[in-house]
Amino acid sequence: MGSEAGDSPNTHVVALGALNAGISVIPIRADGSKAPALRRWTNYQQEAATEGEAEAWFQNTDQGLGFVCGRVSGNLECVDFDDRDSYEAFRARASEVGLGLLVERIEAGFLELTPNGVRWAYRCAVIGGSQKLACRPSVLSPSKKGLKTLIEIKGEGGYFIAAPSAGTVHC
Repeated sequence: MGSEAGDSPNTHVVALGALNAGISVIPIRADGSKAPALRRWTNYQQEAATEGEAEAWFQNTDQGLGFVCGRVSGNLECVDFDDRDSYEAFRARASEVGLGLLVERIEAGFLELTPNGVRWAYRCAVIGGSQKLACRPSVLSPSKKGLKTLIEIKGEGGYFIAAPSAGTVHC
């Protein structure tokens, strides 16, 4: 994220590498919606795409890349911090309660900076569903009493957008 063209592998290369690492991948719409580009993607929650499918999906360099969480990806789970302030507060509190080494271990494995936040991805023995961990009232629509998600876990049945998704794909 944020690197110059040519500095990092393209989506096609990363998608094939993820498949080889046992991670189910899906294409993400290039319209900023964060939605899968497939009409039916739920079968990829149970069975990973073939290399041929991934080859076809990721020829377009503007195509976004999604990693499917759960058993299909070897119990892949993701903690998604939607803003850096929430991430820094979580990290500081984890250190205060003696979990600093655990945080460092997760960050050493997979730490991805998004345009506004941070993502951790890891594999775990027991995996649950996706869930929101922290929210606040939305400042964009206070009259609607909406909530802005600050931290969430992407687990079984969920997915997250991964670098190097490009173009208008919203990470």
